[in-house]
Amino acid sequence: MKLTPFSSAGIAAAYICGIVLLIGLTSGLELDNGLLGAIIVLSLLVCSVSVMGMLFFYQPVRMLLGGKADEALRFFLTTLAWFIGIMLAIVIIVFIADKR
Repeated sequence: MKLTPFSSAGIAAAYICGIVLLIGLTSGLELDNGLLGAIIVLSLLVCSVSVMGMLFFYQPVRMLLGGKADEALRFFLTTLAWFIGIMLAIVIIVFIADKR
């Protein structure tokens, strides 16, 4: 599947919102702050970095290896710009909804 900058940014935003919702829904769980908590946090970090790396870097690296350096940079920056825009919109919507 070939991702566009918009779809990569949208999937990344959905992934982050999904993780936050999952944490919110399970926040009532009592977890020991010891070894189990550290394993869960580190596992979530590794998973998140892997997903974000795939969404932000995979397509640009393929372009770069194909000799399209300018297009790769443009793709990455466009993905980043879309992601920032989508996340700002989500933050604004949540902020406005929270004020009501």
